[in-house]
Amino acid sequence: MPTPRDLVHRIEQRVLCRTHGRVRRVAVQVDEQRVVLYGDSATYYAKQLAQQAVSEIVAGRVLVNAIQVRMHA
Repeated sequence: MPTPRDLVHRIEQRVLCRTHGRVRRVAVQVDEQRVVLYGDSATYYAKQLAQQAVSEIVAGRVLVNAIQVRMHA
């Protein structure tokens, strides 16, 4: 079973890979019951890509997607 630190690293790498860098300042908080995903994105699409990528590996924990979508004019 991976340590929380290993899981955080794996999630961060998965988000960066699957979103092709479209989610910036990726940060992850993991505890026994949930995973919270933080970062900034210019689109809702990239936010959803990150959520889908992480949902595949959270292992029964609740996933909270706290990525902020910041539309630039």
